[in-house]
Amino acid sequence: MVHNNKLLCVCDGVGGWANHGVDAGKYSKKLASHIDELFQKTPQTYIEDPKSIIIDAHTLTKEIGSTTCCVLTINDQDENNLKTSYIGDSGYVIYRKTSQSTFETIYVSEEQQKSFNFPYQIGSEGDNPSKSLSFEHTVNHNDLIVVGTDGIFDNIDEKQILKCIQPFWESHDDIPDLDIVAEIISKYAYKLSLDPVYNSPFTKKARKAFLDFAGGKSDDITVCVAQVKLGKFQNQQQQQ
Repeated sequence: MVHNNKLLCVCDGVGGWANHGVDAGKYSKKLASHIDELFQKTPQTYIEDPKSIIIDAHTLTKEIGSTTCCVLTINDQDENNLKTSYIGDSGYVIYRKTSQSTFETIYVSEEQQKSFNFPYQIGSEGDNPSKSLSFEHTVNHNDLIVVGTDGIFDNIDEKQILKCIQPFWESHDDIPDLDIVAEIISKYAYKLSLDPVYNSPFTKKARKAFLDFAGGKSDDITVCVAQVKLGKFQNQQQQQ
């Protein structure tokens, strides 16, 4: 994971590499490291085009393995402009508070998959990073953004995530404890991932693919919760 006040990034190494004796997290960690280094050198270039940082970091990463990747950038010169790019099934949700007790889900990213549980991925063997999807959103001051791996979204949906957030957001427009919010989301997803009878988002998708599956889906969980603050991210992350 990479996070600062202009860029958010999560990468999720593809676990299937473990069957070949390869550390599934090695490639994703190195890719994230290159994304961080590239952004520190020329932030404005990548703020305007987050897809290009995925492409450039992929070129630099020589480890064996593959990963999904999701990058979001915000521009202090155009503070309402959020740009995103992702490949695979890591994604993000944007929330907005419209009144003291009313909240809206502004956007939910869609998984980029070739078939059920087979996400696009980049790596030593994988898809071309140019296949990363790109989007642009208008965001408001104090909007909340949740970025996560499929370990989050396979176990809880955007409505369940919002229920984790609401108690902190109802009394304050400015959430002071984003680290606690991220921890609650990750622990909730982890708890449900272990429930053998839970009707998880992953279970629902499996049934649509005519597959027999029940319960949550055990997986690595990474989540970052950020609040838009005048052209920058105030953020906190949590990993399980």
